[in-house]
Amino acid sequence: MENRNLVTIGRIVGVHGLRGGIKIFPLTDFPQRFFTMKNLAVYGEDEKPLAVLTVQDMKFLDGKGIIVAETRELQTPKSAESLKDCLIKITSEERYSLEEGEYWIDDLIGMKVFEKGSGRYLGMVHNVFFAGENDIYTVISDDGKEHFIPAVSEFIKKVDIDNRVMEVEMIEGLWE
Repeated sequence: MENRNLVTIGRIVGVHGLRGGIKIFPLTDFPQRFFTMKNLAVYGEDEKPLAVLTVQDMKFLDGKGIIVAETRELQTPKSAESLKDCLIKITSEERYSLEEGEYWIDDLIGMKVFEKGSGRYLGMVHNVFFAGENDIYTVISDDGKEHFIPAVSEFIKKVDIDNRVMEVEMIEGLWE
């Protein structure tokens, strides 16, 4: 797998049991995806591929938000411990399909933002965070200031993933 097209979907957070099971904390909105996976691609913090593990069993630890995977390659707690803090990744092509108007956060990060109508460049999407009813896009302008734009159709008029451009409708007070 090529690193430039990889998406992190989980982190190995510990060992489970005496047969080398690994505890995975899901970093995805779709944790159920783990239960259809036949292999787990494991990467180190430095983005280097470490292993491809063959899944033998997968279960959810109720109430803990943790998934436990047993694999062919890891048979002892010591072997599983060596992968603690490593990441589980998939290719971007393996992502689930989204509904119209929904976007992957990493597709939005770095996107250029322009004012609808005037075409004035406003800045670049730096971050996306959840705030109650909707996401908020953090846009950094050329002068280094952070601006927060609610991710609702009232403000976000166009998102062009292919050209990495977003158009927003400005209202008074939004860009101060």
